[in-house]
Amino acid sequence: MIRSSSVMKNIQDVCSVLRQKYFGEAASQKDYKDSFVVNKAIDSFKGLPEDLMTESISQKDQSEAKGSKSINYRSDCYEKLLTIAAALQISESEVCRRIMYYTLEEHNGSEAAIEVSALKEKVIFLKKQMEKSMAALNEVMLAISLLENKQED
Repeated sequence: MIRSSSVMKNIQDVCSVLRQKYFGEAASQKDYKDSFVVNKAIDSFKGLPEDLMTESISQKDQSEAKGSKSINYRSDCYEKLLTIAAALQISESEVCRRIMYYTLEEHNGSEAAIEVSALKEKVIFLKKQMEKSMAALNEVMLAISLLENKQED
């Protein structure tokens, strides 16, 4: 079920940290989409609904900027969100955010870990861009060499 949910603005960074927690350092967004990671976090939440209402999670949820994102929820995960939302009398979007924050805390994920993860993604992107640039440079150098050889003949 695809739903538009109010999530934290840095959802990609949060998912990146959790993606690495669940699937290892080499896990990429291409391999495990954000919706897949969100569903994994919901499915993995085994605590009580009240565990999501701690002061630290409430502070994070109130202080973080929010944005809208389409999330493809598995039906069992969406039912779990609805059940917890009814128990806590909050929206399913808020339950989803709180589960993500809870999972980060459980993982000992700090804002520094999220920032490091974001920087690692940028390094990977830049490395790929440099590799593409080097390949293009080599093609141009080869083309020049071939043209020079033709001129000499």
